[in-house]
Amino acid sequence: MRLELLAFDLLLIGPPVVASFRRSTFFLDRWRWAWASAAVVGLPALVWLAWMSSSGGVIFSPAHSLVGTGLSVMGLPLGAIFLVPAIAFACLFCWRVGFAEAAAAQAPKPWQSGLHAVLLVALAAGVMGLVGGGPRHAQLALLAVGLLSPLDLALRTKLVARAQFWAMLAAVVLLTLVFGGALIQRGIVAHSADAIVGFALIGVPIEDLGYALALAGAAVLVFAHLEQRAAASASKGLIARLIERRFGGYRQLLHPIDEQLPLALTTPRKVAVIGAGLAGIGAATKLAERGFAVTLLERNDYIGGKLGAWKTTMPDGREIGMDHGFHAFFHQYYNLNAFFKKLGLDRSYRNIGDYMILAEDGQSYSFKAISTTPLLNLLSLARHGVYDLREVSGRETGLEMEALLRYDPTQTYATHDEISFASFSAKAKLPASLGLVFNTFSRVFFADPDKMSMAELIKSFHFYYLSNDCGLIYEYVNDDFGTSLLGPLREYMQGHGVDIRTGCEIRKIEREAEGGFEVDGERFDYVVIASDVVGTRALFERSPSLAAAAPKTAAKVATLEPGQPYSVFRLWLDRGVNRELPGFVITERVRLLDSITLMHQIQDESANWVAQREAAGERGAVVELHCYAIPEDLYPSGAVDEAQLRELFLAELHHFLPELADAVVIHEHLYVRRDFPAFHVGKHATRPGWETDLDNLFLAGDWVVLPFPAMLMEAAYSAGLLAANRICRAESLREEQVWTVPQRGFMAGWPKRPF
Repeated sequence: MRLELLAFDLLLIGPPVVASFRRSTFFLDRWRWAWASAAVVGLPALVWLAWMSSSGGVIFSPAHSLVGTGLSVMGLPLGAIFLVPAIAFACLFCWRVGFAEAAAAQAPKPWQSGLHAVLLVALAAGVMGLVGGGPRHAQLALLAVGLLSPLDLALRTKLVARAQFWAMLAAVVLLTLVFGGALIQRGIVAHSADAIVGFALIGVPIEDLGYALALAGAAVLVFAHLEQRAAASASKGLIARLIERRFGGYRQLLHPIDEQLPLALTTPRKVAVIGAGLAGIGAATKLAERGFAVTLLERNDYIGGKLGAWKTTMPDGREIGMDHGFHAFFHQYYNLNAFFKKLGLDRSYRNIGDYMILAEDGQSYSFKAISTTPLLNLLSLARHGVYDLREVSGRETGLEMEALLRYDPTQTYATHDEISFASFSAKAKLPASLGLVFNTFSRVFFADPDKMSMAELIKSFHFYYLSNDCGLIYEYVNDDFGTSLLGPLREYMQGHGVDIRTGCEIRKIEREAEGGFEVDGERFDYVVIASDVVGTRALFERSPSLAAAAPKTAAKVATLEPGQPYSVFRLWLDRGVNRELPGFVITERVRLLDSITLMHQIQDESANWVAQREAAGERGAVVELHCYAIPEDLYPSGAVDEAQLRELFLAELHHFLPELADAVVIHEHLYVRRDFPAFHVGKHATRPGWETDLDNLFLAGDWVVLPFPAMLMEAAYSAGLLAANRICRAESLREEQVWTVPQRGFMAGWPKRPF
């Protein structure tokens, strides 16, 4: 059969190609480097093979190949042409799947550098043989193997000094004996007796083993070099560049800024900012920088809102920092991160390392190695086992899931705001693993799946995952918020003249006939209401003249509702955590628990507390438990039973971290709040925007409708920034730049597929 050699090539390369598409191997991500490596090392190998064939050293059987036909190249049949890259590709697959990770995990020991000597001896023997007797099969084989040492040194791959590289070469010897022996025994390939020294293993000449080692080793070295270079340069491939071009860039300016306008105010203007969360802090800071007389009014005894921090007293009388709970600072928080960077607050940022979900059955889902390019990240999720592409490619699931890629600020809410995530999930028939990811993600917005608006969830996925290449890995601050953020923020604002009044709840706002406002008897030219949904609604209810002056805004504010209650439970324990986990992990809810924060891994004060215990011969851990949406059956009368909450928290902590089951609680702090906005089904149509009926009254917070997609802390700060910009515009001052992710999804506006 003249196609037998080609069939052999397919047999050799087929399994690696097919296996590359399975989600367990990770090799498909590296195809471009694998084929490039096979081509680079294959060219000199083909030149050698052509020389051997033309000189009669290697003979391809006309009965088993296309030798001598018009399909021959350089005198070689097509099967021989394809054989070289097929061998290289198959060897690279074996390297990547079986040896590469172990090689990367273990640094070579100093003595292992001596392994280069083995190859250098082969190189010297090959050179001496060539000088003494001319080019022969065995001498070229020795030379090819010996060149692996200088190639490794030139490419700086440092693989020759690793045991895994030699284990790979040993595997190549075994594979060559199997496959090479089959070619020889079937008579597909023969060797001239004059071209070989005559020593063979299972019919395979020793020279063929040398060439196989050289081809495989060189392919691995070039492949590793390309991987290292790609990691160092972080260059984007063609597909990634096309996707970014489709979006028009991942970081976009909301609108251009007139650089000719002045920065500083010349006419005195007074602004009241009500609420000292991120929205209020953002508005107050930017306005104070421009010369406005800003009064920041906060009903709590601390600033920061949901970033708030206070002290809790330990049993030994020591005061230790407590705050509102763990917060993630994602890289696509363009405006908030720029603000913190300007003030130097980003110096306290630390990278979390992984975005991890712990399933109830003990399985974990990691997002650390997932591609960050939109669309490619969805494929990467499949290849890393989060879901199976076959489960979501059908008409039912696939068409529904396309809504995530079709985000549009108008169309998405028209089609999906009246649909809950639970209904969407049932209709789309989401596979269990993907449903887990969506469920954990939806609860971060303080709503159970049957309440969460699918439109809001689509916007959230667009903002966090499908509109930028930032990925899900994020930063956190390395100490309590009071030390890391709020203290410096307070100092900066006061340095710019902001009058910060804490413990000051506003009773009402009066609209003056001449257009200004009276806030608890004090007059202001502008007002920014940056309180939470509960406080804002109550303030409008207590301010009839304000509601009458801004009836459309008041009507929308009257529909505001908080989401479900949430709780944070921090524990100081006398035991340690044995598992290697990131500082923050999301958990599949059994009954209550949504996430676990290992505070001693991420916060200096908690780490110091544990270190002090260890210095005294004891162990310890500081663990923070979160429930983002307390189930309704736990507060049937409206009040949450904190004792029941505590028991459920502990039971689920012990389920996920059983080593803490017998831990003694040295100190604990539990609180329940209900001030996060409800992103529930059908709420978007009546949600107020940041602008109002009045040109000197603005709303700000994570609950207002913005002209671009943003969520959580970025939404809150950006709303305050927009309010400050509009006030600057009214006073003919230069505005601040506002950045956004792309405002529409990759497939927005595309016709739906017919299948």
